[in-house]
Amino acid sequence: MRQLHDGSRGILSNLSTKVLINDTFWGGGEKNTPIFVYTGNEGDIEWFAQNTGFMFETAPHFQALLGFIESFYYKDIAYSNASTLGYLSSTQSLADYATLIIDLKKNLTATDSPVVVLGVSYGGMLAAWFRLKYPHVTIGALASSSPILNFENIASPYSFNDIVTQDYRSESENCYQVIKGSWQQIGEAASEVLQKSFRICDNYFDKGWLDTAYTCAAMTDYPTPSNFMSPLPAYPVKQVHVYTNLYGAATIHYNHTGNATCFYLADDSDPHGLRESTWQVCTEMIMLDGTDGITCIRQYPCFLRIVAGVYRDDNEGVLMRRAYFQLLSGTTVAKNLTTEIALALSLDPIGLQQSLMAMILRGF
Repeated sequence: MRQLHDGSRGILSNLSTKVLINDTFWGGGEKNTPIFVYTGNEGDIEWFAQNTGFMFETAPHFQALLGFIESFYYKDIAYSNASTLGYLSSTQSLADYATLIIDLKKNLTATDSPVVVLGVSYGGMLAAWFRLKYPHVTIGALASSSPILNFENIASPYSFNDIVTQDYRSESENCYQVIKGSWQQIGEAASEVLQKSFRICDNYFDKGWLDTAYTCAAMTDYPTPSNFMSPLPAYPVKQVHVYTNLYGAATIHYNHTGNATCFYLADDSDPHGLRESTWQVCTEMIMLDGTDGITCIRQYPCFLRIVAGVYRDDNEGVLMRRAYFQLLSGTTVAKNLTTEIALALSLDPIGLQQSLMAMILRGF
């Protein structure tokens, strides 16, 4: 697919983006059977297509064509110089998706086939916003495990960490207390002791490494084995409680396969192309992340922070649009749109249950 849309300067030529197509179950344009489009996240589209079972499960019932669009500006070109970096934005991606969907329907002689957009996490946010901004292109959107409302003055800034904490506490009060109480002990322990205890290959220890293991287990606490963020067993949070030591708990995320002999904390590889998300986090994806400092299982003390502040020092002079998404989506409109479905389970920290469950509406 070629020709990406620039809302201010028209069409950008000689640029291409990746679209994965599966027509195994499609009834064809002449029958006006639907097209399900995955609105690509901040990483390689193959990664998300391989971990999106719902679309493949429902396609036969609807005789749907499946399409997965990759967000073009997460590729290296956006970071080649300052003139292209500005294109890395949600509004640019939405405009690209609209252009590509319309072009795809023309190429397939399926101009009357209805389109439903779907996404998970940031891709789900894009799907929801796409329905709001381009209602003439799509008849509905399904956003799964997506923090659509996780912005200032909309959702509780404690939602994410509260749900992560509840995930563990609901499985075992004792295990929750052990993990929660371990941070002070880890902070007081000598680095050499921690390196040996956790089998770290580097000559230092970072508590963030352990915090990531607990948090990712909660974010991917699926009822079946998965290989999304890392190879994991079914219900990884439950599996954490099986172990009687913190090292064993960490291996659920880092070494479920048993292949690793030690762990490199300095490994900054980015196999799925997610690193570039830091630009959006600093410029438009201004989300809140806080704890009460009392019950939270994670390592953070009592504080409230803007996530973008983490990257602020590396992007001096970059404008932070703190209320951008409230302006983009209109929270009142989003909560009352009847052709938008947001799915989140009670133990899903990304979905922010208390915010999103209010958005499960009448459907298509």
